[in-house]
Amino acid sequence: MDILREALANGILDLTVIREQLDMVKRQEYLNQHHYKIYQNKDGRWCTYLPGRKRIQSKFKESLEDGIVEYYKQAKENPTVGDIFTEWNSKRLALGRIKASTATRFDHDYDKFFESFGSRHIRSIVPGDISDFLEEQLVKHNLTRKAFANLKTLTKGIFKRAKKMGYFDYSVEVIFQDLDVTDHDFRSKPIDDSKEIFYDDELELITSYCKEHSDDLSSLGVLLMFVTGLRVGEVVCLKDSDILNGEIYVHRTETQFYRDGKNHFEVSEYPKTPAGVRRVVVPDNYDWLLDALRKHRGYIFIGMHGNRMHTNQLRKRLYQICKKLDMPVRSPHKLRKTYGTILLDNHVDSKVIEKQMGHVDISTTELHYHRDRKRTQQKRDIINSIAEFS
Repeated sequence: MDILREALANGILDLTVIREQLDMVKRQEYLNQHHYKIYQNKDGRWCTYLPGRKRIQSKFKESLEDGIVEYYKQAKENPTVGDIFTEWNSKRLALGRIKASTATRFDHDYDKFFESFGSRHIRSIVPGDISDFLEEQLVKHNLTRKAFANLKTLTKGIFKRAKKMGYFDYSVEVIFQDLDVTDHDFRSKPIDDSKEIFYDDELELITSYCKEHSDDLSSLGVLLMFVTGLRVGEVVCLKDSDILNGEIYVHRTETQFYRDGKNHFEVSEYPKTPAGVRRVVVPDNYDWLLDALRKHRGYIFIGMHGNRMHTNQLRKRLYQICKKLDMPVRSPHKLRKTYGTILLDNHVDSKVIEKQMGHVDISTTELHYHRDRKRTQQKRDIINSIAEFS
């Protein structure tokens, strides 16, 4: 350092020249980041595209390069909300903190909610802008409480990442604590129990149909969901080694995500919550079902081409059965709700229900899975049997 000072003092080094050389090096670094083609159009103007397919052009190539450098310089010193989101989502996926399916869901939510806000530069945003954005999305999209919670998670993640990178110093947590949102602001979903569960007569028809078609693995998969309440993603990941002594050891699930223009399916060795890892008891009357499934080695539910079945294949099979039996089409999750309702209606011990369903707390089952499975005439008979109304 002393030698450098002495050289500058004696005029051996020109500080202006050094700065110009450093600027040139920096300029070239920014230009090297640009992977879009630079070309001349028919009019002789120099053209290229910036990220996001924004086209720029100039009469002189050097002026065009100035525009490129300015873009990447600003992107580094004052990135957009979209830039921060991409970095945040990609980093969490690379570190294994989220699954590919979660990253895909964040991508979809970002595209849905951040169409204009995502182009804002991070340093120009103040806390009031964030709270205004969230409250506007709540009204614009008529969000449910759960959908709004997902949006808050995404927004909080983006701005906590931005603060960590030093783009501002205000508290992100305080913004969310001060949101002007009440229970009346959320859209409530009306629930039609008849669309949420299968009635007794429908259950009998479907179980009989599946037994008659027990040579079809997908039919056995549908039947297994009826008698265990397993999630469809858990069923398609079962192996023969998971069945032992009338129990099914559940510890895998299928995850789905969208990438490169198509859906991908993966087996996750860990469920969303620790409660998802459990041993599910199967009724003695269905020991034959377990015996039939145990005959298959490795993954039980294998399709025609020797590959593991995916959730959409079992879902499609249930739809086919419903149509065949001339009843309303319902999803595999409705089987799970039917199972949870049956356990609750029969006053099964809450701890047993938690284990069978893979829920952390019985309140989850009672709030989201307990539905009315009685037909109108059955309810009429109950009311008619009350002495006071006789």
